[in-house]
Amino acid sequence: MKKLSLAALVLLAACGRSSYYGPHDYSGNLPPDPPGVPSSTPDYLIDAGAAVSPPLGTFAITTNGQGDWILGWQGDAVRHSFTGNVYCPVGCDLAAVFTNALPGDSVNTVANNHVGFDAVTDASVRQALNITTNPTAGPENPVTFELYIDNVPAIDPYVVFPSGGQLATSELMPFNLVPSTATFAEQADLAPLFKMPKEKAGKTFTLQAPPPRSGGAQTSSQVVEAKASQ
Repeated sequence: MKKLSLAALVLLAACGRSSYYGPHDYSGNLPPDPPGVPSSTPDYLIDAGAAVSPPLGTFAITTNGQGDWILGWQGDAVRHSFTGNVYCPVGCDLAAVFTNALPGDSVNTVANNHVGFDAVTDASVRQALNITTNPTAGPENPVTFELYIDNVPAIDPYVVFPSGGQLATSELMPFNLVPSTATFAEQADLAPLFKMPKEKAGKTFTLQAPPPRSGGAQTSSQVVEAKASQ
């Protein structure tokens, strides 16, 4: 399928964020959600290769568009529980490595395409899952995220990722992410814009995208920053 350039995505984002492709068209190659994931789960575009600078106390997600993802988080002035599940479609293998895990933190393989994690941290320790997908007998995208902070769904404004050249979020949990490099990226929606809560302005961290794989397509080094709400 024809892929849209990042510049085109930014232009479309400026014109409106609800969806630039209209209702989902499943007549193409967008794979079904894996078992355990509701069929109503939205499919959002994520810009491959973009770093993000979200506020403390949130989840942030980046990808190189080549099967490597980083799900990062950092607490704020108090300790918070960060938990969740990450899936890829049936026919895909998913592995995750927990960086900066503290005593009691864990990441567990639930199925070959599903990992769960549990962590507690504050602003002093930034943590992340380095996730790798491998399409062994089917597609590796979309990747599904089901995330919680203190056992509450981490919806807007507690999860951020780059979508259409701007920092975006999800108002629903779980949600699917389709890299801009995917052959069926045209079937994904631009995610809702993220607006920085005033009390978090200036309290951010930066999450870099995974480096491009050796010999793979190069991705952009764009940095998408959170902006204070007006």
